[in-house]
Formats: sequence, C-alpha cells, structure tokens
Amino acid sequence: IGRLHLAAPDDGSEATVDRLTSAIAALDASLAIQPANTYAWADLALARMRRDGPSPISLEALRMSVATAPSEPALLVWRLDMILSHSHLL
Repeated sequence: IGRLHLAAPDDGSEATVDRLTSAIAALDASLAIQPANTYAWADLALARMRRDGPSPISLEALRMSVATAPSEPALLVWRLDMILSHSHLL
C-alpha cells in the first residue's frame, strides 16, 4: 500500500500530502511487523522526504535502510542520491 501511494505524482497539493501521510502510516505498520525490511525503510525515507523535505526524521529512516541491508545493490544509487539530499544534516 505504501508503495502505491508513492507512485502518484508529487504536486504539493493537499491531496498529495494526504496520500504521503497514508503511505507513511502504511509503512510504519509494515515496519512494526517486519522491522528488517530494508525496502520499507527506503520507502519510508522517501515518503517522509517528499512530504516534509529532507529532515532528521527522513534521514533516520534512510539510516535504518542502510543498517538493515548495507550492501543492497538495488538501493546503492538511490541511497547516494538521498544522502546528498540530506547532506546539510550530516
């Protein structure tokens, strides 16, 4: 469900914020059941960043994605991009 909410365009509207908030809630619920799911952590980082901009809370989800699968090849380039987006917080 969280991934479906992330797939729609990000236009900054109230509907988009609501959609991202729903995605965050679904991902939080998923992670409560499977806390080692690196892709859910990555999706949570993206949803938080798209809703609120780069912030300590989106950076924490990104860190958890790295911690749960540090050498996941499919996420390598995406993680580097996200780290650059959060560089002012590092």
